[in-house]
Formats: sequence, C-alpha cells, structure tokens
Amino acid sequence: MAYAMQQSLDSCARAIIIGTDCTELTSSHIKNIINDLKNGYEASLIPAFDGGYVLIGLRQFDESLFTQIDWGSGSVMSQTTERLNNLGWNWKEHPCLNDVDRKEDVERLINAGFRF
Repeated sequence: MAYAMQQSLDSCARAIIIGTDCTELTSSHIKNIINDLKNGYEASLIPAFDGGYVLIGLRQFDESLFTQIDWGSGSVMSQTTERLNNLGWNWKEHPCLNDVDRKEDVERLINAGFRF
C-alpha cells in the first residue's frame, strides 16, 4: 500500500486506496473523499467497523502511515489516526462501513440479501 500510494502521489495531486472487500462502498463515498482532499484535508478515511479502514485518501505521502501498523487487527484505524495527528495533518474521518473479513461478515451479507 505504501508503494502504491507513494507512486501515485509522485504523479498526481491526490490518491485513494480502496479495499476490495467493502460491499457498502459507493461512488458517493469516493466523491466525498475526493472533495475532502480538494478542499484542503491532507487525508480522508472511511473506517471499518472491525477497527481497520476501507479507504484512505491522501494529498501527500508519509511512510509512517503504512509501516509498523498492526495490519489485520482491530487497531489499524486508531494507529493510523494517531500517526496523522503526530504528523499534524488536517484529516477527516467518515462514518464506518462494514467490510468482509470473517465468516460472520459473509453471513451478515447473506442475511441482508446480498447475492454472490
């Protein structure tokens, strides 16, 4: 993720990394992130209910946002926002969305009528 973000920001003013396991993510969510970045936020994130995030958008790169993070744990979002605060960046957090990491997540989707 760090490499992809750094490479993207080397040639673009803004970049977004999107998790592919969030069925709730819509184009409106992405438009909101783009608007945040256009309107002066250095970072904009959509957290996941499990403690991670489903999307991160940045206007600048700092490797600390991607290194020594407890990936796959319930503390990814809190570790990331702590790093953003330490950098002194202006950032925005959007409402949580569900992603699909566990059997229970798949069952939740099935119960909600999602078709695979």
